[in-house]
Amino acid sequence: MHNGLFFRIIVAVSLLFSLNIVLGCQPLNTLTGESQPSSGGTVSPASGVFNYGDIVQVTAIPSPGYKFDHWEGAASGQAPIVQVTMNGPEKVIAHFIKT
Repeated sequence: MHNGLFFRIIVAVSLLFSLNIVLGCQPLNTLTGESQPSSGGTVSPASGVFNYGDIVQVTAIPSPGYKFDHWEGAASGQAPIVQVTMNGPEKVIAHFIKT
């Protein structure tokens, strides 16, 4: 009895995988944000799962006594608000300095 259920699950998963390939669906991609130093501030969104090709607005939010300095990783520049295109798993690092 359990073998029949296992077989049906395998067939269902195989069909879903095949449909994903045939329809050209892209996998979901994870965005992660990090702050350096960790006490310097936060990144919003701090994490999330997005579709391939999505453009995500990311914001660096300094803690009291800090100011945003620059981005590293999938984002660059010194603007506290940037856009990241999700072409795969992406990581952004916001660098803060004490004021």
